[in-house]
Amino acid sequence: MKSPLNHPATITTTLALFSVLNICAVEIDPNFQASVSNGVVHAIRIAADGGILVGGQFDQINGQSVRSFAKLSSAGLIESNFSQPNPAGSVFSISEGSGGQIVISGNFDSVGGAPLAKVARLGSDGSVDATFQSMDRPDGTVDCVAVGADGTVIFGGAFRRINGQPAHYLGRLNPDGAADSSFTSGLLPNFAMEAGVDALALQADGKVVVGGNFDTASGFTYLTRVDSNGAVDPAFSSDHGPILYTKVILQTAGGKLLIAGMADSSGKGFIRRLNTDGSVDRSFTEPMLEGGVEAVAVDENGKIVIGGRFQQVNGAAHHNLARLHPNGQVDETWKLEANGLVKALAFQNNGALLVGGGFTEIGGQAHGGIARVKELRALAFKPLSAPVSGQCHLSLKAEAGHTYIIESSSDFQHWTEFKTCVATEAGLNLADSAVLEVAARFFRARLAD
Repeated sequence: MKSPLNHPATITTTLALFSVLNICAVEIDPNFQASVSNGVVHAIRIAADGGILVGGQFDQINGQSVRSFAKLSSAGLIESNFSQPNPAGSVFSISEGSGGQIVISGNFDSVGGAPLAKVARLGSDGSVDATFQSMDRPDGTVDCVAVGADGTVIFGGAFRRINGQPAHYLGRLNPDGAADSSFTSGLLPNFAMEAGVDALALQADGKVVVGGNFDTASGFTYLTRVDSNGAVDPAFSSDHGPILYTKVILQTAGGKLLIAGMADSSGKGFIRRLNTDGSVDRSFTEPMLEGGVEAVAVDENGKIVIGGRFQQVNGAAHHNLARLHPNGQVDETWKLEANGLVKALAFQNNGALLVGGGFTEIGGQAHGGIARVKELRALAFKPLSAPVSGQCHLSLKAEAGHTYIIESSSDFQHWTEFKTCVATEAGLNLADSAVLEVAARFFRARLAD
């Protein structure tokens, strides 16, 4: 069920003065039925049609046999009209091109029975794209992929050759799947076990920000930017702050970059914001993390959800999930925990948050590898003066014609039904006389139909 309280609320009172507290309650959505058996979800992407694309290393979803990649409905059910391609190996990244075409990358040797290794393209219905059948494939794992506006496919990973030709950790394919000869990786190999590209972000001008463990002509680095031809961009700053590895590169609406991963070998994680030139944005308050960050998502209000394998944020307990304000400060009103690694985060069009990873429990409930989080907003009213006879009037925006169940609580834990009503064009309008008889009253609304 969804809550209308994601929209701004207006409150009026009569005959009494109140302070109003806006409090966030995070719950696991019981109406989302997806569950992954004996596996890990590495990637979640919301398709153009609103469906949910899921990639990872698994062999079952909801008890049905499906391997490493699937498309789910908004309710978490396997889409019956989608040809599940069953890659023979793991899927680490998902991107989508024009017309709903889907590109997946990972460590697989075939897809849908076709000998497509490491990178494959599917139609919007899940069928293997026969026009993308080139054998020009990398000789190692592909960890990240993005589709350009022109249909080219940029990808990074732990490979050194494509079709036998040198291509250190970064490559590009033409729309037909053949290696793009106009693109030559400017990255150089090193001998670290973790060598390669773990994350990338394709910019509108064709430049690509890449993170990982590699050398360049200027020396060793964990983060750089390459031009559209693959050459390292000398204008991109080296002032990125301490990095051991970068797992996430996310462009924000203003063109700045959110990067996240592990800061050093002592186990300190990081998330920070960079300016467009790659320098550290000092206006962003970087939280202190005990453990690494593996996933980042930003909601419509600019708040940042982070997931990974961490146990503390700024000294407070946060097990593998936390939310930050747009300036980087921790949002302590948002509390959700997972008992295992969080690898993927994605917001649906309605604002609901999808979480994927290697957990078996999230929010205190058993969920294998994937779950949906819904956010309820409650308004607490506390009298500022001695109670007098009167009423508290509450007005909330809602979808006209729909039935809502209004619940109240005095402790934000035990909820009772307060009223069931149908929203009008004016929203939901309530009056509560008993609010003056308690120290505080909380309200929340649930869509009933």
